[in-house]
Amino acid sequence: MMKMNSSCRGRRVLLVIISFGLFFMKPTEAGRTIIDITHTYNNIISVWGDVDGSKPIIHEQDGHSFQTGEFTLGTHWGTHVDSPQHLLSLKKNPISAINLDLQTLIGPVLVVRIPTGVRNINAQVLRDLDLPIGLERVIFKTDNTDRRLMNQIPFEWNYTGLVPDAAAWLAQNTTLKFIGLDYMSVAAYDYVVPVHDILLNKPGVIPVECLNLEGVEPGYYDVYCLPIKVAMEAAPVRCILMK
Repeated sequence: MMKMNSSCRGRRVLLVIISFGLFFMKPTEAGRTIIDITHTYNNIISVWGDVDGSKPIIHEQDGHSFQTGEFTLGTHWGTHVDSPQHLLSLKKNPISAINLDLQTLIGPVLVVRIPTGVRNINAQVLRDLDLPIGLERVIFKTDNTDRRLMNQIPFEWNYTGLVPDAAAWLAQNTTLKFIGLDYMSVAAYDYVVPVHDILLNKPGVIPVECLNLEGVEPGYYDVYCLPIKVAMEAAPVRCILMK
């Protein structure tokens, strides 16, 4: 039998190492764009139903060597998700923000533009969008973004949101679980309770509210939207899109 010299053995070992590495190497994220769709928590932010905004939420103090701080947030302030426990009628539901299905909050999403001028998103508006069959995640971009409503402190009652027949249409005719919108509620102001009642009573549906869609074009993305692990009826989230 012919003996293998040390240089041949070295080359074989190198080839094995390279092959092993290539086999287990995961695709990199090189070339992908990250778009942060989370609103920033400034010291005073716009909050639901208040013309003056929030009380100061950030408190900082200087120590001997470090600066430390604390912040106080409402669970529905800024970009956040709702759980079934948001409804008093579902208060005993075991699903709070702490155990929402993270698989729903991560994955392919379609950003859809609601036609300009629409305030109440009804079922006919949704039918006209011709959403793909089997779609699990959707984000509705509306005039709320164009009007930059989250950049003003006073709450805006006349924002764009879903009305009950739209919520019923989504619940009955689609496979959607992730439903996002660009103001403080997915529901139009006059229909907040019935819309949430319809959506949150469908198992697995997660409303994702107050998304920052400035500069986001309609189309497909991957969304990563992770809530703070807090056992409450809602939770702030950090949401990003990747293209």
